[in-house]
Amino acid sequence: MSVSTTVSAKAPGHARDNTDGLVGSAWWDVAAPVSILVAPVVAFAAFHEYSYFTLEFLTGIGFFSLVGIVIGLAIFRGTTWRKIAAITLLLTIYVDLQFGELVLGIRSFWSHAILPLAFLAILVLSLWLRQHLTLLVTTVFSTIVLSTLLIPPRAAPPNYPLSPQLATNAALPTIVHIVLDEHIGVEGLPIDLDAGAEMKRDVKAFFEDHGFYVFGKAFSRFYRSEWSLGHTLNPGRDFDPGVIARGKDRIVWEIRESDYLRQIEDAGYNINVYQFQHLDYCASIKERLSSCQTDNVSSMGAIQGTPLSLSQKLHVMASYYLYYSTIYRNLRSAYDQVAHRFVRPTAPLSQWYWERNQIGSIIGLSGIDLLREDLQDARRGEYYLAHLNTPHYPYLYDRECRLLDPEEWATRDIPRPLRKYVDPQAFRAHNYERYLEQMRCMYTKLGELLDTIENADALKDAVVILHGDHGSRMTLREPSVGNWASLSRAEIVDNFSTLFAVRAPAIGAGYDRRQIAVQRLLGILSERDFQSVPGTGAVDTENHVMIRDANGWAERPIPRFGAAAD
Repeated sequence: MSVSTTVSAKAPGHARDNTDGLVGSAWWDVAAPVSILVAPVVAFAAFHEYSYFTLEFLTGIGFFSLVGIVIGLAIFRGTTWRKIAAITLLLTIYVDLQFGELVLGIRSFWSHAILPLAFLAILVLSLWLRQHLTLLVTTVFSTIVLSTLLIPPRAAPPNYPLSPQLATNAALPTIVHIVLDEHIGVEGLPIDLDAGAEMKRDVKAFFEDHGFYVFGKAFSRFYRSEWSLGHTLNPGRDFDPGVIARGKDRIVWEIRESDYLRQIEDAGYNINVYQFQHLDYCASIKERLSSCQTDNVSSMGAIQGTPLSLSQKLHVMASYYLYYSTIYRNLRSAYDQVAHRFVRPTAPLSQWYWERNQIGSIIGLSGIDLLREDLQDARRGEYYLAHLNTPHYPYLYDRECRLLDPEEWATRDIPRPLRKYVDPQAFRAHNYERYLEQMRCMYTKLGELLDTIENADALKDAVVILHGDHGSRMTLREPSVGNWASLSRAEIVDNFSTLFAVRAPAIGAGYDRRQIAVQRLLGILSERDFQSVPGTGAVDTENHVMIRDANGWAERPIPRFGAAAD
């Protein structure tokens, strides 16, 4: 004898008859939360080009699936009101995770109103569709998951007019131009720290051994990369805000034009660019752009294949996953305010600082290896311009180039609410120690790259340029018009001292103690076809930097720094 159960229509808050078990509409009650929670994880991995077949990804999927099942069973056993409340909250979290970067970019009243408005809209829609709510949600989000798995979204490649068909001019020597991001100058290295004094001796020996002429007191006139390099590549312009512009993405800057690179093109060079997404050089090259490789130093995919353990990778992945969440950021901010008011700032409880969502140094160092491999096939008449995100923070490596446990990673970019509780001297000493360790790793790789250049027949007479964009910036505050008078000499040097070294057949090894801006050095040397360095008195050594605040730009003198002689 068969028994049938008839479920009558009931008010939204009435408990449902679940005697049939996990069949019929009840199945969707369990599947809906799972699909909502899994969809953003799959999209997250696709965005970062992370393999779906890695243990860490499968572990994440398993975790969120289990959470979804628990929520689904709670829905199945509860009232319709519970179902509506749970699905509304989950969908709001989905919106937060998927569109948090957009909310963060708005930076206005609406950035605070978007999520509450989304919650209300979803709640109204859920009430309206309550009879078939979980079925519809499961259908929609299962489709999203499957389509993302089968056809993962890819970033559109930059649309640059490449000209690889142009023949190179064999009469021209190869030029290798490397920008080392956040590399402090030789005379700016902190000799008040034992590790800094040792590093200064070793860096000078490195460049001497490889035949470089070094401007030990070189400095940047700008604190930020885009302004510094925009003017370095336009050396005849003292100050021109028009040399750079915002790109389509809010974190991207474009060098709109470059007098220097146009001269390189006019000389007959084909230009090969290695850049990362923060600063776009390729847009300024009009005729002889042979190749343009853009790396995403913010991509979590860089940890894929590293020797980090499963738990360490999950640590990094969780940090990235929550980075743009408005809900998470608000919870963290509220915690910081409460903890710092009622708990001693030095107590562990007061420090919410577990995230490790900066890994650009991994791609920065691997960029040296990529450039070295490409130079093995270099031809005369090629110009290589590589902006490498190293030794830029975060500091992830020891001097032997071993990737450290994320718990040991260090960065100068600490959350702003914590800065007033940090001892500046202790902060500087600790981070410089880690910075210098990572710098030693970088120089090991640079040595391998220079060996490749020295051993390649086509590169025997190559010109090699190594310089920074600004200093280590090992400070807790950005220089501005308002705080310039209160900055210490060490802070100014840390922010603006930077590297400049050149090697060319006609230029012998040497060490120059003139204090000259990198924004002028590249232009001066190129005007001389890298045949000589300017003599004493041939360079204007007036020292000033450009800083700004809300009212605009201002010029300030930079103090003399570094030793007169060693």
